[in-house]
Amino acid sequence: PGAELTISGPVTADGMGADIALSTTGSGDIALEGTVTADDDEIAVTSAGGIGGSGGIAAASAALEAVTDIGSAADPLDTDVDTLDAATTGAGSIYIAEADALTLGGSAAITTGADDRHIEVGVGGVLTVAQNVTATGDGAVTLVSTDTGGGSGIVVQSGVTVGTAAGTLALDAGGAAVTLHDANAPSHSLLRSTEGDIEIAAGALVIETNDPTAAIQIEAPAGALTLLPGAGTTVALGDGAADGDFALDDDDIAALSLASLAIGADAGRVGAIDIDTADFGETGLTLFGAAGVTDVGAGTHLTAGALTIDTTGVVGDAADLVDTALGTAVRTIDIVASAIDIDNVHADLVTVARLHAGGGGAIDFDQSGGNVTFNDVETAGTATLGASANLVVAETGISAGTANLAAGGSITGGVIGAGTADLDAGNLINVTTAAQTLDAESATGGITIANALAADVTVTALRALGTGGIDFDQAGGGSLEIQAASTADGGIDIA
Repeated sequence: PGAELTISGPVTADGMGADIALSTTGSGDIALEGTVTADDDEIAVTSAGGIGGSGGIAAASAALEAVTDIGSAADPLDTDVDTLDAATTGAGSIYIAEADALTLGGSAAITTGADDRHIEVGVGGVLTVAQNVTATGDGAVTLVSTDTGGGSGIVVQSGVTVGTAAGTLALDAGGAAVTLHDANAPSHSLLRSTEGDIEIAAGALVIETNDPTAAIQIEAPAGALTLLPGAGTTVALGDGAADGDFALDDDDIAALSLASLAIGADAGRVGAIDIDTADFGETGLTLFGAAGVTDVGAGTHLTAGALTIDTTGVVGDAADLVDTALGTAVRTIDIVASAIDIDNVHADLVTVARLHAGGGGAIDFDQSGGNVTFNDVETAGTATLGASANLVVAETGISAGTANLAAGGSITGGVIGAGTADLDAGNLINVTTAAQTLDAESATGGITIANALAADVTVTALRALGTGGIDFDQAGGGSLEIQAASTADGGIDIA
């Protein structure tokens, strides 16, 4: 009919080949207030308006087409089918609640007919995606499996793309796995948000990599991929660390094309994170862990465009450092942990946005290659900061019980706040400090220090071993004791 069609009671077609077809013309909606059942056959519902109602459909397969919405966010259309095709041809979204396992896409893609319309499919068993599922504009795609049988909760078959243009793509398999099949090129599966973000909540992410061309299988070139393995899950990154509950080996990482990647979340931290030969290229990497981050091998084993770590545990340890080789351009490092031990190798300028160690934990950061700037370093314990080139202290500066700074080039900037500060530079030292005890040595340049601490200060030694003098100003007031000061070629000015 051209008006609305309402199914108010149960409609059942028994027998082999007993299909059911419902349709409207004009702009009429179809309201399924009762259950429509075709047992082992097909139900086709074609609406010139929308498809909704408090009832549902039960069949071997169903094909749904509407101009406007299929179901709603508050009341998804209930289904009990094995295979489902669904599409809207106008300004409509798709909302499906399937009772158990479902193959999404029997013979046609799951699509919306207008920008900014959403696709949400929730199933009570395994969700197998057999045809493309795509939303346009800011439309989001959300696929959820609540299967508790173990194994894979969501499976994306070879040759299938699940994606959005600028919306969020979210897959939630609970404690089960999300599996991306990959036949030989070009029939790999693909998760893609062209301008938006991707979120995957799963007990495991299985990226099959049979394709010899190492095709990209998760793509968010302008957005972030967030992986949520579950609270306390052990994570392994790289071939040498592939023993975690949630593991990404080298082939998995090579199948990612992302602006940024986050593993865990502030409210859903993973457990221990082990790293070995994990190369993320220019991707920004954020790790939220509750049990620390450890490099299980020797050498440089984590490469990323930028690195953020937020953990209540230790990053690295004295015997086995997290060696972080960051990209080839200007990069940033931001770490909050109970203790931090980093050996960073980078040929260009590195900016350390933050190093915070709670509970008086030690901070040990060594930069090999280019210059490094430290913007915010804080610990009640000892901070040991080294650079093979120049070392700059900026912005918030350094606050530590003891601050040991060593640079192959110059040490400049400030403020360096510490009970004891030890500065050792290959070239000049020109800094502002707030330290009670100071020791400074320059191999080839002069020493200029303005100490702003408003207390009694002891300088154990000032040594300018090359060309340049010593200029020390106790600007904060208080008494000043200089135990030793010497230059090779320059004057000494102490105030």
